[in-house]
Amino acid sequence: ESALTHNPGAEARAFLEAKIVPTLTEGLTTMCKRMPDDPFTWLAHWLVEHNPNAQANAVWTENVVGRLSVGDYFGEIALLTNKPRQSTVKAIGLVKVLFLDRECFNRLCGPLFAILRRNMSKYDSYNVQMTDQEKAEIMKPEEEVKTQAEEDAQEAADEAEA
Repeated sequence: ESALTHNPGAEARAFLEAKIVPTLTEGLTTMCKRMPDDPFTWLAHWLVEHNPNAQANAVWTENVVGRLSVGDYFGEIALLTNKPRQSTVKAIGLVKVLFLDRECFNRLCGPLFAILRRNMSKYDSYNVQMTDQEKAEIMKPEEEVKTQAEEDAQEAADEAEA
């Protein structure tokens, strides 16, 4: 098939229009009529319950896997493993949260990776899904760990030499 006749954008658009837009439009319309306090969670629940491809017994569930207090942290698994977050954190009452993107996390917390890796073992009880290879990668000795910034610098140096 030639590059002139193959249009992945058109294929994606056709897929979305056929499979996603009808259900999503219905959900968004219903949400606008109800105006829930938390529209994202409401829509997520609605989509689980109204997914045309779901099993008949699919239900939305929430499980409390831990409680945090002053000085606790969350989200480090996603930053350490370069995977999407696996939990939702909800605050009860007013809180102050410090947000770090991956670049800042690597720059500021690089020396703490060994401690964070050591603490990840407690997350097994929270059903964190990781392959054995991913666990081994995270549990590398500290001297073997490169921060993302170090890896980026090495990659840039390699490209400059080429």
